Amino acid sequence: MLFKPMRHCLLLSAAAAGLALAGCGTAGTRGGDPLETEARSAITGMAAEFQSGQAADFFGRFDHNFPNYEAFRERTREFLLRNRQLTVDIIADTVLSDGGEVSVAAHWNRSFTDEQGAHKLEDGRCEFSFRRRPSGGLTLLAIRGSSPF
Repeated sequence: MLFKPMRHCLLLSAAAAGLALAGCGTAGTRGGDPLETEARSAITGMAAEFQSGQAADFFGRFDHNFPNYEAFRERTREFLLRNRQLTVDIIADTVLSDGGEVSVAAHWNRSFTDEQGAHKLEDGRCEFSFRRRPSGGLTLLAIRGSSPF
């Protein structure tokens, strides 16, 4: 009998914490900057194209001035050819916009199966820099830190 009220109290605390976290997770996108929403959408799209192996669509999101683009593209293609069961989760921590440019600080998790059949887990932090295309949409200017790709 003594444990029942305490258990009830813990359940209420867990439920309240869940509601607080749910509210925090969406507060940045409600009525927010359209450029912020577009940047978050671009990152989600890039992750989906990368993990599904849609290289043409994935690389189509990059600016022609992306640093060391050819080397990055070659490394990424090799990674996609060698590994299977790829999953990438990118979580935008902060989004800052200034005019037509957007900077997104993020952390990421990646899992995959390598050529030998070993399951690998990786994680990191990075910053994505985007700019608005004259024709509309965002193009990726740079990835600083450890790339999820």
